[in-house]
Amino acid sequence: MSGEAYHLIPLGAAILFFYALSLLLVRIHVIHRHQNRRFWNYLLLFFFISTALLGLFLVIKVNYKLDIPWVEEALQWHVDCGIGFALVAIFHLLWHFRYYTRRQGQDNEEEPESNASSPPLQAISFTANQERVFFFLLGYISIMAQLVLLRENIKSFHGNELVIGLFLAIWMILTALGSQAGNSYRLSLGPGSISRLLMLLSILPFLIHILLILVKRFFYLPGYQPGILDMTISILLLTLLFTGISGFLFGYVSKKSVAIRSRSSAYRLDALGSLAGGILFSLILVRLLNNLQQLTLLFLSTSLLVSWIYKYPEKKLIKWMLSLAGVSIFVLSLFPGVENSIEGLRFRQEHILQIKDTPHGNLTFTSRNMQVTGYMDGNPVLSAADLTRSEEAVHFAALQHPRPGSFLLLGGGLAGHIKEVVKYQPDRIDYCEADPWISRLGRIHFPEVQSAYLHFIPEDGRSWLMKSGNLYDVVISTAGDPVT
Repeated sequence: MSGEAYHLIPLGAAILFFYALSLLLVRIHVIHRHQNRRFWNYLLLFFFISTALLGLFLVIKVNYKLDIPWVEEALQWHVDCGIGFALVAIFHLLWHFRYYTRRQGQDNEEEPESNASSPPLQAISFTANQERVFFFLLGYISIMAQLVLLRENIKSFHGNELVIGLFLAIWMILTALGSQAGNSYRLSLGPGSISRLLMLLSILPFLIHILLILVKRFFYLPGYQPGILDMTISILLLTLLFTGISGFLFGYVSKKSVAIRSRSSAYRLDALGSLAGGILFSLILVRLLNNLQQLTLLFLSTSLLVSWIYKYPEKKLIKWMLSLAGVSIFVLSLFPGVENSIEGLRFRQEHILQIKDTPHGNLTFTSRNMQVTGYMDGNPVLSAADLTRSEEAVHFAALQHPRPGSFLLLGGGLAGHIKEVVKYQPDRIDYCEADPWISRLGRIHFPEVQSAYLHFIPEDGRSWLMKSGNLYDVVISTAGDPVT
């Protein structure tokens, strides 16, 4: 029997999500109903053939006592394909349920398309300035959401370059598919519908942020490093709706645009919005606000701009309620207790002491049973009371020198290393951290023996060595192992 758990909940959630999405696309006339059913019928056939062939393979293996090393993986695939087959078969049964319930002799005609005779919506009628602001705002919303959600995915999946590459690739592919859907959309959308989609686009990153934390809490074990398939499915499902709407709006409005003469102008305005958002994020917001506050600010600013420029909603009461909701959500996010409660879902049985989103990543300090741990993007980088590790890191190196007078610590100094170095009474102790916030916050939660000869250097240790030209008797690097 396979030692790995079968993927009932992930597969079920993914299939149900895509089925709901396909029904939505049929409802808004992006695809035909028969195209949707054909796709799911092909998927049903794929799951059926896969389950049957794998089942026959397992029967042959058992009956003839064959020694096959990957039989455990085959059993895993057999059960997972069976789960997919069962779920898609339920959809197929619901489509043809009338076949089993209608009376004998009743006609077997398909139901007419429910929306075939529905009148088209009001055509888009933006002014020239409204169209220009639309593309600029769309680029701004997209880049702000991408930057913040990328940081959140790095934190949730113990980030490395693989997470970044997966996230950006999925983001661009889904946006392109959404743009294609918008370009081929047959009905006409009015200004109110466009404004509603903009508002939805601005609140979705906040909801994705919350869902990402819940996925991390309830779908993955503590300390578990998700594999590439798990990461891909999570990123795909969580970003699908946002990227789809973003691409759809660009493809649709650029096709219907009257004031913008060419799509190149739409691309330029969208790129300018992305550039403005990237500069604002990199130079100001990342230093002043955490990720949660930036997402609530995005919703607030978008709601105010849509209300002012596009006069949406038309009713003053709803307009004031929407603005009040944006202000309230943003103000609530400014309270540290709110962020601690939300982020606390990531850490089971650990008390959140402090959280800080820095330009270098996320720093979180937790305590459990009087043990304080510091996490950088979900990876533990500092731990109090780890006396054995501190002594081994310092003394094994320092005892190789007859009289060490100068030390250079490359990371990890606050986890007991400085205390051990002070025992040698050196003339100089230099401590380098690429992220200065590790030292600023770490000194609060990791009190160390202070020395008049301790100098903190807020930059990467390799850069400091090449730039300063200093010579040290002992250089100790405890920046952490490449755990991912």
